[in-house]
Amino acid sequence: MKGFDLFSGIGGFHEGAKNLLKDNFQAIAFCDFDEKSRIAYRSAYKDPEIIEFDDVNNITGELSSTILSSKKKSDINNILPNFDILFGGFPCQPFSSMGKGKGFGDDRGVLFFNIEMILKAKKPKYFILENVRGLMNIQNGEVMSYIMKSLERMGYQSTYWLLNAADYGVPQTRRRVFIVGELDGNNININPNTPPPKIPIHRRRIKSVKELLSMDVDSKYYLSEKIKKTILSDGTGGYKYKSQINMDPARPLTYTMHKMHRASQDNYYSDEYIKDGSKNRIRRITPYEALLIQGFKKNTSKRIVNTGLSDTQLYKLAGNAVSPAVVKEVMRHLLNF
Repeated sequence: MKGFDLFSGIGGFHEGAKNLLKDNFQAIAFCDFDEKSRIAYRSAYKDPEIIEFDDVNNITGELSSTILSSKKKSDINNILPNFDILFGGFPCQPFSSMGKGKGFGDDRGVLFFNIEMILKAKKPKYFILENVRGLMNIQNGEVMSYIMKSLERMGYQSTYWLLNAADYGVPQTRRRVFIVGELDGNNININPNTPPPKIPIHRRRIKSVKELLSMDVDSKYYLSEKIKKTILSDGTGGYKYKSQINMDPARPLTYTMHKMHRASQDNYYSDEYIKDGSKNRIRRITPYEALLIQGFKKNTSKRIVNTGLSDTQLYKLAGNAVSPAVVKEVMRHLLNF
């Protein structure tokens, strides 16, 4: 099976597909506007034959309409090889409660139109799209309604599910919308009432976040006594929320976790929890641990960390990633694998 990794990030879709299909999966191309994401992707999946794009508009052209002309179809087909499945973790900020929630009113929100154009031109058999749960309700549901009607008009049997990564073997609470489809499909699994089966705890490779935390890390990840007071506080003024550490599953990893929010938002763990040490020695997770908590395997995570990117950049990339373990189960369900 050949895949196109659009808005690829560091390759969560690629990793999930490879974990399921092994050598029967090949990524023919990937595309991401962020240079650091592309560096990490190249390091994680060392395949010189994968075509790299830095801007989806280099594939579709600048869009003034979602009507596919014969010339534009020809151009897209000349630029992009054929593939069986389209992956798209399209930018979530326009739909996120942490962003401005503008939806299609944000320039990044209209990137779905590029997905639409590629699906019209290439007609892959399958697609899997991912976004934040805010996508379901933005603009009173009009954005999601447009997306689903557009997919139906293109001939795709499609549906969407709100899935929590913690139900699929990832020790992190992470709720995301997955939209799936099959061209001219009659797939019993493409049904809003039949999401991918949850993985029972006894079948999970990783049963606790504690299994992913290193016994010894650089002292720079530990909180100083000065900053610890702020991190562990419940907030001030109009914003107060109970701070908790040693969360299992972990809190949702975010694009901004490098900023070290309070323990009501980000993840911090004590030596007492990690290795029966001091309860007063508390640290943040490392970038390597963040990738593991996101569901990337150890070898992939090491290759990404070893790119030479800064901790700040790695935290951003990890927080913005699609969880490969969830992708694997969504894909298994979609393909009746």
